Amino acid sequence: MFRDLKIQGQTYLTKEQIRRWYQETNHELPIYQRTQLLQTKLLKKIGGLEKDEAKKDWVKEATEEQLQQVFANDPHQEYSEENERRLRKKLRQQIVRKKFRSLTRGVKNFQFINQAKQYLHFLQSVESAAVKETGIEAAAWQQSIANIRQGMRQRQIKQEDAVLFFLLIKQLYPVHVEEKARFIFIDEMQDFPPAQVALLRQLYPKAGITLCGDLNQKVYGNETIVGALAELFPHESVKRYQLKTSYRSTKEITDFANQFLVGSDQVELTARKGAVPTIVKGTESENLAFLETSIRKAAENQRWRTAIICKTAKDCQQLYAQLAETMQEQVQLITSEEDFMKRNVMIFPAFLAKGLEFDQVFVWTPGTTFVTEQDQLIFYTMATRAMHQLTVLTQEELPLLVKADPATYQFQEASRINE
Repeated sequence: MFRDLKIQGQTYLTKEQIRRWYQETNHELPIYQRTQLLQTKLLKKIGGLEKDEAKKDWVKEATEEQLQQVFANDPHQEYSEENERRLRKKLRQQIVRKKFRSLTRGVKNFQFINQAKQYLHFLQSVESAAVKETGIEAAAWQQSIANIRQGMRQRQIKQEDAVLFFLLIKQLYPVHVEEKARFIFIDEMQDFPPAQVALLRQLYPKAGITLCGDLNQKVYGNETIVGALAELFPHESVKRYQLKTSYRSTKEITDFANQFLVGSDQVELTARKGAVPTIVKGTESENLAFLETSIRKAAENQRWRTAIICKTAKDCQQLYAQLAETMQEQVQLITSEEDFMKRNVMIFPAFLAKGLEFDQVFVWTPGTTFVTEQDQLIFYTMATRAMHQLTVLTQEELPLLVKADPATYQFQEASRINE
């Protein structure tokens, strides 16, 4: 899995030659040592190519031109046969090395290895084991590989592949981490798979690590770091501090949201009180009319920040498209981490709302289901973004509300509110 070494489209060393030289290295050595030996050989080959190139007429002509310029630009330059010979040799080397500079740099950076093909080959080679261990269908595995291949053609790789890809590269050749770290702080730890933290520990073995997060705000459904602490830090002492007191929401909002927590990590209440959350039920058009009226009022209250939170980014885009043009001018649609909050009324997907807080929140659920335990945690995250007022809009009774105590919320019909 190697690349041709080219300069401006001209191939100087073919991937077949490189593969043959790699196979000539000691098979008992680790791969990264074999690639280092191959790198040394390739640099010597480039040195030989430079010597051959230096004998060509174009190099001689370019050398003579530059030599004349040197003497013309520096009248104090010593003019002797020995000095001229020394300058000619120096200029010839500079001209040739300049031509082969990209090739030399590429070899020093191990660019003769086709990393993408190596990773795809690795995934193909572990297919049988992966299918057996995970129960995934072989066809699904192959489709995943096809998707990864397509992404790599566009120089893109998904986060879930990044750790494996990097670890594979580390086996192919030495990877040096230039920046040092004494302390590593990871926020929103519930969103990080254990593999990523394990990689950080491998890259920075002496750094102190602090992990912070809210396990109740798992919106991605990945394996938590907490469940893998013993494996991540088998020879280190781990201190765990569990903070349960909510500083954000009122007692009423916290009481309502706590009912959707899957585990036993209930949030303790603050003394601050307020209105109970409101469940608004209506048709899609009725809910939209209610929401637009609420947006108009929220836009007038410059002291409050208002969030309309949907389950997914697609839901956010669909809702924004349904709003009247005058409403769109008052609302900011945010679907990327790169978007900055510029208005006091915003539409967010749940995964971007994590860690944020708003004076009032509208949870938009029409057309959205919340069925699984993971859905309950997503709903919990959406609800607890509200500090003072929480309103949930729905077309049909949400299954997860069946388990909620009616005393923790008030129910209203959208049609009656809109009258």
